Order: sequence, then structure tokens, then C-alpha cells
Amino acid sequence: MKGWGSLLTISTFLMLLVTVHLAGCGGSGGDGETGSGDIPSDYLLFYGDNTNPDTSGDGLFKIQDGALWLLKTINLTEKSHVQGFTDLGDQTVFSACGLFGCEPWITDGTNSGTHLLKNINLVGDSNPTGYIFFDNEIYFSADDGRNGVELWKTDGTEDGTVMVKNIGIEKDIIPPPFPTPISSNPQELTVFNGALFFVANDIDFEGHGQGLNFGKRWHRSRNRPGQEYRHRRPGQPRRGSGHAS
Repeated sequence: MKGWGSLLTISTFLMLLVTVHLAGCGGSGGDGETGSGDIPSDYLLFYGDNTNPDTSGDGLFKIQDGALWLLKTINLTEKSHVQGFTDLGDQTVFSACGLFGCEPWITDGTNSGTHLLKNINLVGDSNPTGYIFFDNEIYFSADDGRNGVELWKTDGTEDGTVMVKNIGIEKDIIPPPFPTPISSNPQELTVFNGALFFVANDIDFEGHGQGLNFGKRWHRSRNRPGQEYRHRRPGQPRRGSGHAS
């Protein structure tokens, strides 16, 4: 319980609770490294920031069993900007800005179990957004610095965090790496009727790189092998829909 008083003071008078998330059963009490062997209790995750320009008080906190704990200091030199808490089984995926930039992180409610999930963008920030749970994985948008902002997914492991499809290039006639990444900017990710729907810009290079087709409604279905990525323009009959191979 050492440091409880100072943490409570920071939380009460200085902290600005930017993002709050109630996590499911997971993580032991205290600093998360030891436990009594009892069934773990729910805990509340939140990003704590202060009103000063320095980084004191900045970090990932949790409240569990009536106690407040600093779970992890993610960035020692700048603000970590934790956001986007999304449950993945007994773990929680979120975005944070650390040593390798703004990337996806994961936590099981313990200090040792809170870490960078994957450094998606090796030359900058991947800025993952739009997390949504679907089919036992989390889907989101991210920029790997090579393909632009595209659709990604994770199963909670580094190897299982991959780009689903480079939607921004409909015809693969420009082999990577190409000069300027073309982003499809997937957004409004929504699960409905066994499928993941989202809006993306599908660029067609057959028109000399001109003409962005805005507003196409894409969806990824787990029930249609061989036709997982289909799209149609708003108002276009379903029968006339094609599929992106």
C-alpha cells in the first residue's frame, strides 16, 4: 500500500480522467504481480493525465478491490495518450504513445502483462483507431507506413496482428514499396448479422489513379468462403455487387 496516499492525492486534485474502462475478471490486486489465489475481481482501467505540461502523473491506472494503482508508465518523456479500451477475452487492447510511437498495446490487468502489442509502423505512428471485437479478434484501422491507413486485426499476439487487406489498391499494378501510400481509411466499423461492416475508399488505378469512390459499404463475413470482401455503392442492387479479390 506504499504510495497510496500520494496516488489518491494526484487522482483527486491533479488528474484528468481521459479514458475509463471497466475490465472483466482479470489481474490480481496491488501491482498485479502477486495474488491470493482467489478468483480475480473486476477492475477499472483509466488513463490519468494532469494539467501540467510535464509527464508527472501520466500513465495507465487501475482501481481494483477498493485500491488505486499505477499500472504502467508507458511514456517517460511525453504524454502517452491512452485511449480506445476494447476487451479481447480476459485482456484489453488499447492505443498508447510510447517509445515506438503511437501503437496498439494490450493488458491483462498486471504490470508485466501490459505491453506493446506490435510496432506496426517502423518509421512513425500507426495511430490505431476504431477498435471493434468481431469473431474472437479485434479489428481496427492503422497505418503501417507502407500501405497507408488500412484494415487490421489482432488475436492478442504480435504475430496475430496483421493487415487484413490493402483495400486502397484495387488493382495490384503498383508493386510495393510505392512512392505515396494510398489509404482506404476504414471507418465506422460495425458488427451486424454475423458480419463486420465499415466504410472505405476503394481506389481504382485503371482510371490513371483518379476518382476516389467514396461511400462504398464493405463487409467482411465469416460465413462466405471465397467472397469475404464484397462491396457495393450506396443504392446499387445487391445482385450487381462484385467482390474484391
